[in-house]
Amino acid sequence: MLLPLPAAASIPALAGLLTAAACAWTSDPEPAAATAPRHRTTPAVAGDPAPRPDLAARFDALDLDGDGHLDLAELARADGPDRVFVVLLERRDANGDERLSRDEALHPSRIAAAPPDAARAPRPATFLPDLAYRPLDPDEYGDPRARNLAALDLYLPALEADAPPSPLVVMVHGGGWRRGDKAGRRVAGTKADHLNARGFALASVNHRLSPAVRHPVHVEDVLAAIAWLREQAAEHRLDPDRIVLMGHSAGAHLAALAAVDEARREAAGIPEGVILGAILLDGAGYDIPARMATRPAATTRRMLEDAFGTDPAGWTDASPALVVARPDRTGPPPPVLALFVDRPSAGDQSRRLAAAVEAAGGRGDAVRIAGKDHASINADAGVPGDPVTRVIDAFLDRVLAAGPARGDDTASPD
Repeated sequence: MLLPLPAAASIPALAGLLTAAACAWTSDPEPAAATAPRHRTTPAVAGDPAPRPDLAARFDALDLDGDGHLDLAELARADGPDRVFVVLLERRDANGDERLSRDEALHPSRIAAAPPDAARAPRPATFLPDLAYRPLDPDEYGDPRARNLAALDLYLPALEADAPPSPLVVMVHGGGWRRGDKAGRRVAGTKADHLNARGFALASVNHRLSPAVRHPVHVEDVLAAIAWLREQAAEHRLDPDRIVLMGHSAGAHLAALAAVDEARREAAGIPEGVILGAILLDGAGYDIPARMATRPAATTRRMLEDAFGTDPAGWTDASPALVVARPDRTGPPPPVLALFVDRPSAGDQSRRLAAAVEAAGGRGDAVRIAGKDHASINADAGVPGDPVTRVIDAFLDRVLAAGPARGDDTASPD
């Protein structure tokens, strides 16, 4: 069903992101192990601990032009422990210039903090970056950083000792199946803060990229990450049987396919019923043969062929709207919420998927979000009061509840 939403509310000042700064890296007395917890806490405004000398030295080593800032090109060189600066850019870029200043990295109290806002301030949470969910030989890509393509970042909420395990949202980044990263500025930031505050854990997942690989490698990686998270559930206090998938753009396609492809889910060892639903942010690849039939621009066609090949049978196998309609399905698919902006391809593809899910016995909603573009529908997910956040929250509440009703509560932002 197609349901409209009103324009977005105003976005809070970017300085408010300081309330989620990850300050443990500036004060740990000894380097942390690769998988040791990193805690995100509110930075002190009265003064910071002296930054670790090795952190300051690593900042200077990455600052190639010596201007006191790490820009995106310089951060692209970050590897291993230096990836903390990628996270700090997402958390402490108070002025939104997509550069990490020395003060933002090492002395957050020198940056003007946002006014207190109890509704926005996240609870202290734990951040576990670069957790490998499967082995990956870097020689496969000729790049020692390639192993990070089989890794995920895990954002865990603060839980009381007697609290039940956290339900889990698994986020898949966009980028046309050929670029993007789990630590991107718009991928996890506000989503993690908002979901952690609600008691959810968030896993932001990488996967191998085209043209080095083609379908079905991308979705198999996503399913391998989900299976690994279920195996690690007890260690991280995750509920292995309450998982919701989320993705943006190409990641929306992969989240949808992982949710509805019974055969691949079973091959990954994921039981039926543990994926409770999928939240899709402005995807346009749910029915690839139909997309190809529209004679897309040469760059779009090349992107699709790099990811899915040139054989129409491969396009069908990679299309969630067609996979969900296979006659050998053993049960209804999980609920799917396909949000889209005013892009004709995204609207058409979202409607096709929602209709196919409904025809297969599940619930499919295609929801137009007014006042957003392809980037902001992703960036604003998790911003308090934003229509994208409200519709996501309503969907999460519904799929986590026993016996969800089939009313229109999911699509209402009020």
